[in-house]
Amino acid sequence: MSVGTGAVVRPFRPTPQIVAAIVLTVAATTWCVAGMWHVWSVPVLGWLPLPVLGVLAAYECRAAARAPGAGPAVRRFWAAIAVASAFVFAGSVSMGYDSTLAGAEPTRTSPRSALIFAAGLIAVYWGLLRLPSRNRTGGERLRFALDAGVIVVTVALFGWHFSLRHIETWRSSTGSDFALIAIVAVAAVALVAFVKVALTGTGGVDPHALHLLAIGTFGSAATAALSPALATRPYLNGCMLAVPIAYLSVILAADRQRRAPGTRAEPVLGRIKVSLVPYIAVLAAGGLLVHDRLGGPSEPIIIAVTFGSLTALVMVRQLTVLRENARLLATVDANLAALRSAWNDLDTVQTQLAHQASHDALTNLANRALLAARVDAATADGERFAVLLIDLNDFKAVNDWLGHAAGDRLLEIVAERLLHAVRTEDTVARLGGDEFAVLMPGLDAASAGERCAEIAARVQRPVVIEGHQLEVSAGIGLADNGNAATGADVLRRADVAMYVAKAKGAVFVGYHPDMDQIAAEEARLAADLRQAIERQQLHLLYQPVVELPTGRTVRVEALMRWRHPTEGMVPPDRFIAIAERSGTIDTLGEWALREVCRQIISWRTVDRVDVEVNVNVSARQLRSPGFPDLVTSILAEYGVAPSSITLEITETAVFDGGPAVESLRTLRGLGFRVALDDFGTGHSSLSLLTTCPVDVIKVDKSFVAGIGGHGQQAVIVTALIQITAGLNLHAVAEGVETADQASRLHALGYRFAQGYYFDRPLPADDVVSRFRVAAL
Repeated sequence: MSVGTGAVVRPFRPTPQIVAAIVLTVAATTWCVAGMWHVWSVPVLGWLPLPVLGVLAAYECRAAARAPGAGPAVRRFWAAIAVASAFVFAGSVSMGYDSTLAGAEPTRTSPRSALIFAAGLIAVYWGLLRLPSRNRTGGERLRFALDAGVIVVTVALFGWHFSLRHIETWRSSTGSDFALIAIVAVAAVALVAFVKVALTGTGGVDPHALHLLAIGTFGSAATAALSPALATRPYLNGCMLAVPIAYLSVILAADRQRRAPGTRAEPVLGRIKVSLVPYIAVLAAGGLLVHDRLGGPSEPIIIAVTFGSLTALVMVRQLTVLRENARLLATVDANLAALRSAWNDLDTVQTQLAHQASHDALTNLANRALLAARVDAATADGERFAVLLIDLNDFKAVNDWLGHAAGDRLLEIVAERLLHAVRTEDTVARLGGDEFAVLMPGLDAASAGERCAEIAARVQRPVVIEGHQLEVSAGIGLADNGNAATGADVLRRADVAMYVAKAKGAVFVGYHPDMDQIAAEEARLAADLRQAIERQQLHLLYQPVVELPTGRTVRVEALMRWRHPTEGMVPPDRFIAIAERSGTIDTLGEWALREVCRQIISWRTVDRVDVEVNVNVSARQLRSPGFPDLVTSILAEYGVAPSSITLEITETAVFDGGPAVESLRTLRGLGFRVALDDFGTGHSSLSLLTTCPVDVIKVDKSFVAGIGGHGQQAVIVTALIQITAGLNLHAVAEGVETADQASRLHALGYRFAQGYYFDRPLPADDVVSRFRVAAL
């Protein structure tokens, strides 16, 4: 069974309390009915079921108030009914005492009993009136008041017609007016319960429980009306029948509340059902008027006045409905006016949507579609124009290091700088990711190149984000529409020039037709490089690092080589640069480290030689957040100790600090050695030797080549060996090609060197014959 919003009510199962209440109610009814023909010699037996039923009713109400899920309003209501049951219990005991022990007439009610019953009725009214109502509009509240007024007037009319106008008969038979007043008050309780359920809601109390209370109170009032008929039977009293019926309804209602689910939405009655209430009331009053006119004695004036009042109330109610309808029409008119206003604003909305479709959401710059449209328009007009394509270097590292919010902020700053660097007629666009473009109408490549230098200077200024100073660099490609058939050709040419600029490490490069072949060749090699590992085209050679002056090999440096199936041996400086730009350097670096670990284990287990190897690590690898974990997991997989590996890095990889330096600190703390390769060729700064965790400096061959003279190279080589000695660092001279260079280096204090004079890079099988185990 479902109630309210579909919550399931537990099925009815007679409890011992309910069975006892039914038995006692049947016994009380049987006692009263039998007493109409039989004289009971012990009247007190007729009063005994009442206090027992009172205890059961109070117990059930208390259980309903404490039922799981009961809200505050439900608990208050059933607590009030429990209090009322207790007062009725006390009143019943008082009347039983009066009629059996005090010698009072059974049909008369003492003031004490009257006060006790009155307190019980007050408790019931208090519980009903405190139930919260549904939220209503002003018009709904007015209609509710009118509907309630119609019901109250109609019930009052019937109560007066059938009871109150016969008050003299009640007074002569019962000795007081209290019995009649009590009947009317009990009937009013049922009336309030009905109005509460039908018109205002139950505040969480189960509506069927209130129905049971209303039915019980009506039945109690109806049986109490039999009191005049019992005036000649002193062993009977109307309470003997009315009170058990009331108690039974309370017990059944409380059980229903306990079986119902917790607080739920109020059921809403349909409009048709509620709207019929006043008309039914008018129809009932009209029927009473007809009945009274056709019957015996009547008071036609009173009935007519009442009927007129009801008619007036119904008319007022209908007027309020019409007023509410007028208010509804006004609301509809207001909505139509709002729609007309929205229609008038449609152009504004369309403009906003067009802007969103043609602009980048983050930077508010033109997007790729808008840039392409303007380039095509300039091409169609035959106008001269140039295009700059700008791609930020190492933007991914910013995202990986500081997070995407910092990356977004960097893009916003670059966009602001571009807007301040260009002319008002230029178009700045973000093409996606870290790529920007500038359309310069009226300029050819030469004129745009002059502007390009200023734009590059603005863009590449350092920026501070979240307390970190970032060095901003970019590759810029430049092209104009000379000899270009379409706008797409211009954008492609600028992209090719930008690609070449990044390959050369230049700030900006202008397009030249030869670049198409270069770009196509590099794109083809980049695609082939991605498959080189699977096709087993890569291999490692090992160049010895020797001790001076003996030439004894102490360790080797792993150098990657690529044998292309059609191109032959591709120079390392060429394919490593392609790998850096295409992003495949991470894959190549991982493959090289695995191959070195495999070879170290092979030398150890097969050749019985322990070899320490230098492995080159790219800047991109160092900036990868998971690089330290990757390195340690690979060594653990092969069983190689970190002390067997020296990581060679370039100055540019760690010059800006950040995640690259943090990765080195982590790895060095795990036992790896770190060598700073090609020292002196990049962003050379002696501060690197104190801020970067370095064990070895490898002096670039460009300085070693000039050691035979008295120029600057010789001075630098001499100074570096003194600096490394003072900092407890090892120095390795690279690119040694002659005996004279080796001798001079040893004389200056160098103890380790590397170069073709000692050995070219060797296959793994040739390393063993030259290797002698020694610590660096």
